[in-house]
Amino acid sequence: MQRMLVLTRICGALLLATTLQVWAHGDVTPQPIDITGLEPIKDSDTVWLEKNPYPGNEKAIEIGKHAYAQNCARCHGIEAVSGGIAPDLREKLPLGDEGDEIFKERMVNGAIRNGVTYMPKFDGVVKQEGLWAIRSWLASVSVDAPATATSTAAAPASAPAASASPSVPAVARTGEQVFNTVCTACHTAGILNAPKIDDKAAWAARAAKGLQGLIASSSTGLNQMPAKGGDPSLTEQELSEAITYIFGKAGVDLGKETATNAAAPAPASDPVKPATN
Repeated sequence: MQRMLVLTRICGALLLATTLQVWAHGDVTPQPIDITGLEPIKDSDTVWLEKNPYPGNEKAIEIGKHAYAQNCARCHGIEAVSGGIAPDLREKLPLGDEGDEIFKERMVNGAIRNGVTYMPKFDGVVKQEGLWAIRSWLASVSVDAPATATSTAAAPASAPAASASPSVPAVARTGEQVFNTVCTACHTAGILNAPKIDDKAAWAARAAKGLQGLIASSSTGLNQMPAKGGDPSLTEQELSEAITYIFGKAGVDLGKETATNAAAPAPASDPVKPATN
């Protein structure tokens, strides 16, 4: 009887340890944030502000969106839509001073319970300006954020279409720019089984699709990767540039690998491990 009791306690301890490992999602390494274009905060490395200095700042919101993808999406979900690992910040982080206070506390201290890190602290690792930019973006997608009027709603309904001046094509983003703003969140750290950018073998295997096949997969999405990586504004040219950039960084000659794989028999099945593209 005593032996059974000891075994029961051991099994219970192992189960608790396993549970803590599953829910301890704080094994994220904070990534630096490019804060170019943001007004600097005085003594930002030593003195934390009590309130967000960039509420409604469009540049801060833009920077914060990409910074969130790099630093927070793994646990709190892509586009702040939580998958259940961590709280949905669109709902759980209030607007205004109350939300600022909660945000600051988490950035400075992280979240540690019973010796387990559920969220690392970002203070001293990532610039305060970049962290407040994340707060600005989260406020913009909050369930309590006021709705914004669309430009089309403001246009006169009777305005003839022919009178509109032709739109000027935007300058296409380079492959590096697309990667750094859209792809880096998953393909730098390997989130959601995405192949890391420096994994030559993984990208060489994907070269069999050829550039056009890869563009098609990127356009429609694949497995856990959303269409166009979650940025519907990407053009086919920009997708092509991004794919070429990624394969180049991985050290894979896309043209050569495509020709080689085209000549070889097609594999019987895909690799067991799911990939995002």
